[in-house]
Amino acid sequence: MKEIILSQMQLGTTLEELSKVTGQSEKRVGMVLKMLENEGYLFHRAFDSNGNIKYSYGDLFNQEDYTLNITGNELRALFISDIHAGRFNDGMPFLENIFEYADKNNIHVIFILGDVFEGPGFTSRTFCESTDEEIRYFLKNYPFKSNMISFVIYGNHDLAIAELEKIDIAKRLAVRPDIINLGYGVGKICLKNDTLWLQHNLVLAKQPVPTFNARLIYKGHSHLFGIHDNIVNVPALLNEQFPMDTISTGFLDTTFFFDEDGYIDSELIRHFAYFHDKFCLANEISHSLLFKVKKKI
Repeated sequence: MKEIILSQMQLGTTLEELSKVTGQSEKRVGMVLKMLENEGYLFHRAFDSNGNIKYSYGDLFNQEDYTLNITGNELRALFISDIHAGRFNDGMPFLENIFEYADKNNIHVIFILGDVFEGPGFTSRTFCESTDEEIRYFLKNYPFKSNMISFVIYGNHDLAIAELEKIDIAKRLAVRPDIINLGYGVGKICLKNDTLWLQHNLVLAKQPVPTFNARLIYKGHSHLFGIHDNIVNVPALLNEQFPMDTISTGFLDTTFFFDEDGYIDSELIRHFAYFHDKFCLANEISHSLLFKVKKKI
C-alpha cells in the first residue's frame, strides 16, 4: 500500500483516487498518509471547494499555504463553533444533521472556530475521564464524508489542554485527512484574491491574539450570533440556552460572492438555530463588506 501511494503521488492524486487504487477506505488511506509524513515524506495538499484534496510531493523550503481553489464566483460553506466535545451538553449529537444538511445542499466545506473540546479543569460537567478519552470520542463521532473538508482553529479550551497537559490537539486530530488544522486562536485561508480570517479568543494564552487588518473575520468564543462591521460572530454548537430565552445553539450557512477581481464583494448569511428539537432558519442576512481595500493579506 505504501509503494502504491508513493507512486501515485508523483502524478498528483486525490484521496478518493488513492482509495480506489489501494482498495482501502479514505480514512485508512489518510492514516497511512500521516504515517508517511511522520517518516519524513514531503507532501503538498491542494484544497478544492468541491471537497477534493489533491496530494503531490512537496518542497522542503515552501511552507504549505491554505488556499481553497474556487470554481466560479461563489463559495458556499458552513461555520460552526464551540462544540465542547466531552461536556454533557456538547454539540457532537448535532453533527450528523449538519453534515446531512451540507450533503443535501451541495456544500463541501465546513469551518470550525475553536473550543472543539471541553478540556481540563471542568470535570464536574464532563462525562469523559481524561483528555485522551475526549479525543477518542471526538474522532469516533465526528462524521467522515467523501468530498467534505473541515478547516479548524482551536480556542481557549483547546489551548488549556496544551498548556496544562502538554497535548497538542492539532497533531492528535491530524490522523484525519479531512480535518485541516489552521492554528490556535487565529487562522486564515485564501479565497481567490482575498483572505478569510478565523479567530477565537485565547484568554488563557501567554501571548494575546495579534491584531490585524482584515476585510472579513469570522469569530468563535462568544456563543451568540451577531454581525459587527466586518466581524461575524458564529453561534455555539454547544446545546445551551442563554438567559432571557436567547437561542444560542446553531450554525451558519454562508455564501460568499466574489467580484471580477476575485475579492469578496458580499455574503449571504443564513443563521440556523436549534428550536423545538430541530434546526430552523432564524435569520437570513445579505451583508456587504464595508471597505474595499483590495490587498491580499
